[in-house]
This record gives sequence, C-alpha cells and structure tokens, in this order.
Amino acid sequence: IEQRDAHLLPSSIASTTEVKAGFEAMYNQQQMYYKNYLNQQNDEYTKQIKGILKNRKFKGIVIYPTAVHWEPMQRPQQFLREFAKKGYLCFFCAPYDGEFSIKEYEENLFIVNKDAALLSVVRNKYCIVLCTWQGQKAFIDLLPQKLLWYDLLDQLEFFADTDAKTIEAHYQTLEQADIVTYSADKLHKYVSKRADAIILPNASNIADFIQEKDISKKGVVLQGIKNRKVIGYFGAIEEWFEIDLINQLAERNKDWLFVIIGHVGASIKFKKLENIRLIGKVDYNKLVDYASLFDVGTVPFKINDLTDCVSPVKYFEYRALGIPVVTTGIHEMKKFSNDYGVYIGDN
Repeated sequence: IEQRDAHLLPSSIASTTEVKAGFEAMYNQQQMYYKNYLNQQNDEYTKQIKGILKNRKFKGIVIYPTAVHWEPMQRPQQFLREFAKKGYLCFFCAPYDGEFSIKEYEENLFIVNKDAALLSVVRNKYCIVLCTWQGQKAFIDLLPQKLLWYDLLDQLEFFADTDAKTIEAHYQTLEQADIVTYSADKLHKYVSKRADAIILPNASNIADFIQEKDISKKGVVLQGIKNRKVIGYFGAIEEWFEIDLINQLAERNKDWLFVIIGHVGASIKFKKLENIRLIGKVDYNKLVDYASLFDVGTVPFKINDLTDCVSPVKYFEYRALGIPVVTTGIHEMKKFSNDYGVYIGDN
C-alpha cells in the first residue's frame, strides 16, 4: 500500500508542495492514508506490533503520534521514557525514513515509523495519547477510546505551516483534551479557555547527565582543547540563535573555545575562526561526553515574542551537569536570575 499510495504518506514525508496546501489538505490526506491502510490485511509490521502487545505486561498504552524524529531528544521523548519506567507500554511514532523499523529504545518503549500499522492494532484499545502538534490530529481522531493529553510547547505561529485551519484545530483539541499542559508562562494565552490548564515547565533527566568531569577526554572528544576554557551550546541553531553575539565573543576572546553542538540552519553563518568548533549533531546518549567538558553552558537566544514563549530544555540539562549558565534575558530565564551560577547578559 505504501508503494501504491506513496502520495498519501503522512505530512512528515510529504512534499513541500503538498504541505503548502494547508492544514485542511494535509489532514484529509493523512486520514485517507490511514483509512486505506485500515482496510488492508495485516502485514508483517502490524503482526510485530500485535506480538509486542501480546507478550508484554503493562499498565496501559501511551502513544506519541508522528511529529518529530527521536533525536534530538526533547520533552515528549522524556515523557514516554518516564511512562515506560512506570510500567506503561509506550510507542513513539517517528517519521518514515526510507526503511520501516521497530526499535525498543528502553524496556517497553518502542520507536515505530509506520504509524498506520500501530493505529490498526490499537484503534479498539484504550490509549493515552500525547499531542503537541496539530499535524497529529488525523491519527488521534481515528482513536475512539483515548485519554487525550494536549501539551503546548511553542507559539502556534512557530510552525511554518500554521494557517486559519490550524488555529481552529488547536481550539478543537483544546476543548476535547482530558489534560492540558503548557511549558512556559507566555503560552497561557493559547490555553486560557481551559481553567484547568496546568503549567508544566521543562526539566532534565538528571541521571543522564551525572558524570565526573574527565579532563583527559578533552584530547579525545574535542581535540586541541587542552587547557582552554570551553564555552558550550547544544541544541538547534536556527533563526532564534543570536549568531552575531557568538561571533563577536569568539573574536574578542581567542583563548576561549566555543563548542557548538547541533544542526546549523541555512540562515546561520558562523565566522571561520579557529576557536569556534562546530560539532554537528550528537546522539543524546553521547551528549554528556561532550557537554561534561563545558566550563560554561550558554542560551544565546534572540529576545522576541517567539523566544519569550520558550522554556529551554538545555538550561536544565546544563544545570544537571553542574556548570554555570550564561543566557540572554528571555522571559523564562529571568525566573532563575537569583540562582547560583546563572548569569543573564544585558548586552
């Protein structure tokens, strides 16, 4: 069916032209794909998922429908890790990447990239469904028995494909959800119609970042550092990243090494300086090997409406590492201005 109906694959792998058609077209396209799949006989992938449910003991089923890749690991992934530890069977739906797979990341936590197969198995079962993006709605609406948890992480306008129908879908989800949470103070305006909405700030999984600082690793993981101070950053490097600030700091402080971990967006231009080291993407389970060598962690975000609605996960992960944090004055960081080791730059 994937070969026959390739043009009906979900938005995460749809063409740019299709996405530009808007939310309603994307939703209808996804629903058609799912319904076509549900009318087919079980394939081997579906049988594997059935086998998982049959052979595991669990308190309940938790699903995060397709939205983002497993890496870089963020809030939804951490929620599922915690549910799995507490005895729930968890499925994280990742975008299709050219080859269908099922991976057990941790006990009872599975990464699947054929969400239609999962839907065909669980559609008549009661599930907890975590929603963070309206692109997941087509999947969610086909689950009649569910506890729906709507967790708002960003401004609605953050997503490039947001249109009037997306906003309408947001308010539908907001009304239908059994649980509503949001990650930053200034996101409250989007959920204010729900008096029971709960602010749930970001955090870190401390156990993932507890590691003794091994200076000898500097010559292995980050060659050429030796006795230099390391100013670090990990995360997305996109339009909200204050690139001019980092370039200027690096130019003025040649004895400091600026280590930048993560995907660099096309619009971001680092100066070609010897003391700026672009590492690229690093898997979450290896991140501590690099970040434990930081002397300082940074949150160099531009200050605007978008970033004022962000609770940076990296801040909490830096704190778990036990390193000081230097940040620009975005709203959520000002909360920690009196905490030991937190420094907010004014210029």
